[in-house]
Amino acid sequence: MSLDHFLITNFATPIVGGIKGGMIVSAMDATNTVIPGYTGTVHFTSSDSAAILPADYTFTGGDAGVHTFFATLETPGIQSISITDAVANVTTPLNGINVVAKALGWGLDPFGITPYGSNEAGVGIHVLSAVAIATNEVQVNLSGDVLASSSSGIGDALNPTTWLIQRLDNGEIFTPVEVVQLSPTSFGIFTLEPFGPASVQHQVSSSTLLDQSGNLIVPPRSAKFAGVVDLNTVGNAALLANRRVASTDLANVQSPNNVESLIGGTLLIDASGDYTTVTGVELVKKLILRRLTTRPGGFFHLPAYGIGLKVKEKIPITDLPKLKAEIERQTLLEPEVDTVAATVSQDVSGALTVIVKGTLKPTGEPFFLGPPDTGTIVL
Repeated sequence: MSLDHFLITNFATPIVGGIKGGMIVSAMDATNTVIPGYTGTVHFTSSDSAAILPADYTFTGGDAGVHTFFATLETPGIQSISITDAVANVTTPLNGINVVAKALGWGLDPFGITPYGSNEAGVGIHVLSAVAIATNEVQVNLSGDVLASSSSGIGDALNPTTWLIQRLDNGEIFTPVEVVQLSPTSFGIFTLEPFGPASVQHQVSSSTLLDQSGNLIVPPRSAKFAGVVDLNTVGNAALLANRRVASTDLANVQSPNNVESLIGGTLLIDASGDYTTVTGVELVKKLILRRLTTRPGGFFHLPAYGIGLKVKEKIPITDLPKLKAEIERQTLLEPEVDTVAATVSQDVSGALTVIVKGTLKPTGEPFFLGPPDTGTIVL
C-alpha cells in the first residue's frame, strides 16, 4: 500500500493561542485505509509563523501507521497545519483551526471563548481558566486572590474538598488529593485518578471557594479543560501486571492485602546493612505519625489514608476540634490501637501542638507520640 494522504484528527478548535494541542495523524492509502507498515518521515508547517510545531518524525513499525503529535499555535485567527512526506510527495493540510486570544474576565469555558453573558458578568473574583499540565494535575487560574491559608478550611483553595473535577463524556468524578499554590491566583490540583485522553473534555469547578473577604467567588465558577496523553508512561494496570510497581505496602501489616512482612517501610538499617524492623509500640507510633503527615491519597493511592498536616501551617482555631476528631479517627484505623485520645492546641504564632496517646489491643500497653518528656509534636 502506498501513501495517498494523511488523516488528522482530534486537534481542538477553537483553541487558545499559546496552549498545546494534540492531534492524531494516520497514514492512509487511496482506499482510506490506515497503512500499518508506513515508515515515512513527516514534516510540519503552519500558516501561523509563530507556531511551535513538532520536529520531523520518522514513523516506526510500532506506530502501525498512527502517531500522536502536539503543536502550539500562537496567532489569533483561522490557521492551518500541514503535514508533508517529501519522498512520497504527499501533503495534507488541517484547515479551519480557530485560534482565539485569551479573553480574561469572562467566559464559561476554559479561556473565555464562550461568553458568560457580558464583560460585566465577570466582576468579582472568578475562575478564568484551567489547563491539564500532567495526567493527574490541572492548573486553575483565578481573577484575583482567594482564601488560601490552610488545607483544613472549608472554602479554602488549598483544601482538596473545595474542588470538583469531572470527566464530561462519561460523568466520572475524580478525587482531588492535594492542592498547591503556584502563584497568588493560580493553583495546581492533583487527582488520584488520571484524566481522560486529550480528546475528552473535563470540568473543574468550586461552589464553596471564598475570596479574601470571605465571600463566595462569583460566576463563572467552573472551567473546562482537555485531558492529556502521556506517551511516556504505561497504564497502572499494565504496570501492576508486569510487577513493576507495588500494589501493597510491604512495611505495613494494615495494608489492604494484609501483608505479613514488615520489611522496608521504617527504613532502619542494621549492622549488616540490611533492613531491620520495628514492632509493637514503636511501629504503631511510626504508622500514626505517617497518617498525620501524609496527604490523603498520597500513600499507595489510598484516598482515605492520611490527614496531611504541614509544618508551620496555621489552621483556623475553629477547625481544631475537627482536626482532633480526625486524628483520633485515623489512629483507630490502625488495628493494633485499642483506645486513643488526642489533644490539639495552637499558640499565637500558629504553631500546632499535637499529643496522641492511647493503648494497644494485644497487651493494653500505652503509647504516645513525640519526645518522652512531653509526648508532643510541634508542627
